[in-house]
Amino acid sequence: MMKFVLVGNRMGNVRFCRSFCSDNLKARSAKEQEMLRLCLKDQKQEGFVEYQDTMLIYRLYTNLIFVAGTSLTENELAVMEVLQNFVETVIKHFEQVSEQDFVYNMDKIHMILDEMVVSGTIAETNKSRVLLPLQLMDATRR
Repeated sequence: MMKFVLVGNRMGNVRFCRSFCSDNLKARSAKEQEMLRLCLKDQKQEGFVEYQDTMLIYRLYTNLIFVAGTSLTENELAVMEVLQNFVETVIKHFEQVSEQDFVYNMDKIHMILDEMVVSGTIAETNKSRVLLPLQLMDATRR
């Protein structure tokens, strides 16, 4: 089961966080920075790092790092594919993946991830189906 998804920049600043379990908010924000630094310290494009009772699965894209926290028994490669699919879906919607997209379109990023992962379980991987609610919402605004 996925516990959270974090997106940060190369300096270790959190730009997006979606937690699928209930944790203490103060303790969680301090842990998020520490987990990002731990993954960035590894100096690899992608990888797996064990942190306390959580497996951190991360992937670096341009200037952003995407981190998924899972239970120790979760299939790491499947979660790595979900991260890849998440990035591809964001690219399909915004035509790129940049830090500004995560800062200024937080609601849309949350909608994309919420369509893909429900309560920590992978629900949908088809990019067109994931983006359908956003496209309908954008069409009604015009």
